[in-house]
Amino acid sequence: MSGRLKNSRYTEDGQEAIFTFLGEGDFFGEMCIFDDEISESNISTLEPSQVLCIHRIDFLELLNQYSQININLLREMTQKIRRRNAHIKSLTVQNATGKVANTILRLADDHGAFNLGRIEISKLPTHRDIANMVGTSRETISRALKSLTRNGYIRREGAKLVICDYQQFRANFS
Repeated sequence: MSGRLKNSRYTEDGQEAIFTFLGEGDFFGEMCIFDDEISESNISTLEPSQVLCIHRIDFLELLNQYSQININLLREMTQKIRRRNAHIKSLTVQNATGKVANTILRLADDHGAFNLGRIEISKLPTHRDIANMVGTSRETISRALKSLTRNGYIRREGAKLVICDYQQFRANFS
């Protein structure tokens, strides 16, 4: 309902792998409703947050009563799968700068604000968190961000990260 959350998982050697960041209006745990399995990911708060919990039986009753919820849920779940597939693809075929750029695109699509052809991401994750999303080191993230800045793709405005020309950025890195 409000705040910011992180969806992640820890590897056997203790490394954190971040799947996504969640904000107002986002949802999680939907797969557990349908397969009755326990989720393998962790949700942690990044700031004070309010989360609405709907019990499985109540949610299934809502799905039975209102068919439009089913369609909307399937649409959202499909988009999540598409984003995850694109992320997996970027991790396997791109160099470090491309992986970071693709992660910035994901953050922009999920949490960015469009403003005259550019996108502003007001709450950019830390370099460590981006490294955990990409599966690389914090130092590699710093180098990639410097390269993207030097080439005019992005710039920092205080705590915000700005994609200067979103269409060009997407064309070059997605």
